Amino acid sequence: MFELANVQSLLIWAIAEAILTCGWLLLQHRLPQRWYSLIQLVRLSAIPYFALISGQISPRLMGFSGYDWSNSLSIGSLLIVSVFALWIGIRVTEEANSVAVEATPEQLSPGMSLKWSINGLLLLTAGGWELNWAFWRVVFSQGVALLVAGIESPLYWGIACAVLFALLTLFFSALTPAARITSVAILIATSVLFLFTRNFWLCWFLHAMLQLTSMPDARWKH
Repeated sequence: MFELANVQSLLIWAIAEAILTCGWLLLQHRLPQRWYSLIQLVRLSAIPYFALISGQISPRLMGFSGYDWSNSLSIGSLLIVSVFALWIGIRVTEEANSVAVEATPEQLSPGMSLKWSINGLLLLTAGGWELNWAFWRVVFSQGVALLVAGIESPLYWGIACAVLFALLTLFFSALTPAARITSVAILIATSVLFLFTRNFWLCWFLHAMLQLTSMPDARWKH
């Protein structure tokens, strides 16, 4: 059975997240480059995290529990391998067609600590995006279940609405064209994976792998 959460509390969290998102979109160009990614991580995960630990949103609906790992892995592994293989093929093609640019030895071989810092931040940010998208899936699912009595599979509609909302925010985000295309592709891939597995952790894994193997220009804002 679909769980109908405390509608009033969930609505308050959703409004707070919507206000935070609008504020982010308006102020993102004024944020210091040095702290941009860290602030973005906090923006993505703060409201969903506090809604989750306060018990106002279902961990099961967000994909943290209530799934069969054997079933998730059997279906999820096939989807992840297929998407990842296609992704690598696209990246190889992009690199083959890219124009060679001279770079300093420092650019070609960044320090090990810097690599770990960048990759660690990418990994955490991938989790932040997935947490945020999972939050909106539940919000829209609950809304559909409340507004359309007797509808079958409200989670499907919630996923679709969450994708449309995420596309809207990505459209107004300060991203390079490559980063925007990458984010849209990851959004669609992880949404399809969640549809079949209901597993947040697999979605985070796929998101992180795709982000870490994307072209450098597809990782950061202008």
